[in-house]
Amino acid sequence: MNIFFGTWIFVLTLAAFYIMSDAIQRRRTFYLFLMFVNVAVLYLMLQMTVERVMESEMPLSGTWIFLFAALTVIETGLIVYLHLWRQRHISLASIKDGLDGLTDGLCYYYEDGRLVFVNPAMNDIAREVTGRFATDGRLLWDCLVNSRAFGSAHYYDSGSGQVLGMPGGNIYRIVRNRCSFLKSPAYEIIAYDITEEYNLGLKLRERNERLAGQKKRLLEINDTISDLTIEKEILQTKVNIHDDLGKALVGVRSYMSDNIGKKELLGLMNTAISMIDAQKISDRPDDYATVLKAASDIGVNVEITGDLPEDDDDKQLIAAAMRECITNTFRHAKGDTLYIRSYVNDNSEKAVRFTNNGEAPRGTITETGGLSYLRHLAERRGAGMHITSSPQFVLLLTLPDVKRNEYENI
Repeated sequence: MNIFFGTWIFVLTLAAFYIMSDAIQRRRTFYLFLMFVNVAVLYLMLQMTVERVMESEMPLSGTWIFLFAALTVIETGLIVYLHLWRQRHISLASIKDGLDGLTDGLCYYYEDGRLVFVNPAMNDIAREVTGRFATDGRLLWDCLVNSRAFGSAHYYDSGSGQVLGMPGGNIYRIVRNRCSFLKSPAYEIIAYDITEEYNLGLKLRERNERLAGQKKRLLEINDTISDLTIEKEILQTKVNIHDDLGKALVGVRSYMSDNIGKKELLGLMNTAISMIDAQKISDRPDDYATVLKAASDIGVNVEITGDLPEDDDDKQLIAAAMRECITNTFRHAKGDTLYIRSYVNDNSEKAVRFTNNGEAPRGTITETGGLSYLRHLAERRGAGMHITSSPQFVLLLTLPDVKRNEYENI
């Protein structure tokens, strides 16, 4: 029986010392005092047990069992409480365990290179870069920043810090920050694990390059289709002009045989010549003065309000729109004046609006021929193009702000 009590006391004493060590680490004064009292009581009980064993006397079983049971309940409750406390509170030990479990590397050191803390991930990086575990913070950083890698570690080009590749395939981005430890200047080296982001970036880059190639091929196909469409429309227009001229010549011969007056004959010839001049506008260079001269030749007056763009790309687009609108004003709308208004809209974008004094279109306008080519030019320029047919013909071009787009892409 005494041996049983002695074993029980020994187990309780070990538990008490465990609780005392935990209380010392956590600076829990109350539990520390309680365990000192507990150990003292256990020591006295152990001494009494030894004396009774030597005197061959049996202890008072009821009293001793009560004391042992009380101490057992107290120590068990304290152990359970401390275990739950560890799970619910942050301590220095839990912080270290958490930092050691990170896949990111961490290293803290003083200005003279003395280490404060290094987690296992940073030690692995240091071993690959310097050939040994981290022993000097300054040496480690010097090797990292100067790309002096030993072993099988390798570096990648990056604009956001040093990027280091490990043999196992992990990719780290290395940065250093100033900090303080115990009121002394120190440095913090962080190796961010960007393996997943880096691999996704490579896949995205490959995909973008592939899409860029596909886009280039599609643009080439689109240009080819546009050129074929324009050539077809030009050919059809020339055929129509040829037919119209043939009809005009037949009419001239008929009128001449009927002895028509010179005034009527002159008007018919002017009409035929105007049709030819209207077609020639499409073959003129993209210059405002040239287009305006061509408009004057066929009797179309152009009234411009505001300043037209002088940028080469914008000028080419606006000149092409002027050519098309002059032709449509003369041929389809039967008008003699084209109105062009250049202004800045509510979105601070340059806009150019084209209208005329001719007849309004009788239905929805189909973009073929010149309008189709103009749409192609606008899309390549990145401009907006909108056509309205009711209550009057309106062509609106919205030009992109190149400088603002370049600023937004920085």
